Amino acid sequence: MLTISSINFLTKIKKINVDVVINIKKIAAIINKKLSIKEHCYFDLSFINETEIKKINNKYRHINKSTDVISFALRDAKTTPHSSLLGEIFVCPGYINNHLYENFSFDEQILYVCIHGILHLLGYDHINKIDEKKMNTLQDSIFNNLLKVNHAK
Repeated sequence: MLTISSINFLTKIKKINVDVVINIKKIAAIINKKLSIKEHCYFDLSFINETEIKKINNKYRHINKSTDVISFALRDAKTTPHSSLLGEIFVCPGYINNHLYENFSFDEQILYVCIHGILHLLGYDHINKIDEKKMNTLQDSIFNNLLKVNHAK
């Protein structure tokens, strides 16, 4: 069962509200069902500023610019399948606010990139076109499920 261990606010965020936190928990539940996750595993989520995400991106990915989300998997499903901690996700609300997707609200885009980060922790990637299509399709499906769940309330 995938759960979120902690949410850390390491930057001043004026826009994120409690609904985002509730929806992140809903995303975990949707992923559990969609991917039939039975084992107990969890992840940490931190919201950081553009300066910090740029430093992380440069240090670990050798890309000297800020981005919306970076994930660090702490396990490899093939080599350490029973480790409970999947990893950590860093989300940059400032970057997201300045690069909103068309037809997405700020909160929706925060949730969308959180889904993206979680999928990376679960072993999904977009290195080649086939994997990218598979990951994007799953990400869209999870996001659309979330919208349906929230619309039904």
